[in-house]
Amino acid sequence: MNTPGITVQRHRALSGEIACTVFYDDVRVPDSMRVGEVNGGWKVITDSLAGERVAMGNIAAVLHRQLDDLLAFAREDAGAAVGPRGSHARALVTELAVGVQATRTLVAAGLRAAGQGTVGRLAAPMAAVLAGELAERFGEAVLDILGPDAALSASAPGVPGGGAFEYGLRLSIMYVVGGGTNDIQRGMIARGLGLPR
Repeated sequence: MNTPGITVQRHRALSGEIACTVFYDDVRVPDSMRVGEVNGGWKVITDSLAGERVAMGNIAAVLHRQLDDLLAFAREDAGAAVGPRGSHARALVTELAVGVQATRTLVAAGLRAAGQGTVGRLAAPMAAVLAGELAERFGEAVLDILGPDAALSASAPGVPGGGAFEYGLRLSIMYVVGGGTNDIQRGMIARGLGLPR
């Protein structure tokens, strides 16, 4: 990163975390620093990005924790929080639970593929798409179920989920665009399935 021509610009994301843009202006990399074969950079990059996509898909673990928090809150006063059996709110909670499990399954498949020396070329982008969309749906559903209280930060007293729902709302956009937008991921999935462009 100290090579002449590399410039890093830091940005604070909506989630509060730091993201960076890296610029390469006439950067020369010595052979001793090369990763992989000459003219083999595309494979290095795509393998790396596949790993990142599996990591991005692992938002399922965070959403699983939030689902547990939502269920704990609902158990305190089920009638007020999620309504009677057959209610819209209960259907939303069920949909979230199914989404979390499906995403966890895809992430596990991607990790298994990576552990076997393959990069999970389909499992990784599928996990990233499903996880990104689930993160957004989760935030919207929690707002629908809990109302404006779900958008309160941890600094407010008595906040459902201790502010985790509010943080999840702010972070969800990163999972839709991070590691390549969901549209790019869908294109990769289509190519991996042999679909026409």
